[in-house]
Amino acid sequence: MSAAPGRPRQERTAGEGTPVSAVLLAALGMLAAMAAPPVWAHAHLGQASPASGARLQQAPEQVVLRFTEPLEAAFSAIEVSDAQGHPIDPASAKAAPGRDARELRLALPASLPAGRYTVKWKATSVDTHTTTGRYDFTIAP
Repeated sequence: MSAAPGRPRQERTAGEGTPVSAVLLAALGMLAAMAAPPVWAHAHLGQASPASGARLQQAPEQVVLRFTEPLEAAFSAIEVSDAQGHPIDPASAKAAPGRDARELRLALPASLPAGRYTVKWKATSVDTHTTTGRYDFTIAP
């Protein structure tokens, strides 16, 4: 719609003098906010060594788990158990902090025999959310 010569252009309004463009802009902003992905505050496993499903020629020296969020190492743990479900070293089930707050490490005995092993982990992030998981690896010389 164009204004007549010599007359200023009048903007359409929605309701009580609110310009239609402002209403549309507010509606688009609300849609964008609803479509935004949620923020995940939980620490999820990002990398593992040995990796899930790994088939190794020799026993690893340690398990290293890297998470997506910083952890509270005092409330996080790694346990490695054999094929029968027995922890390989119950005394060492407490994980030590790694290179930074997102990493946990667990030293393994040097004499780990061939077989299937399960890594179970519990990670408590700095915001106190806890996640757990497990995976297997195999030593097959």
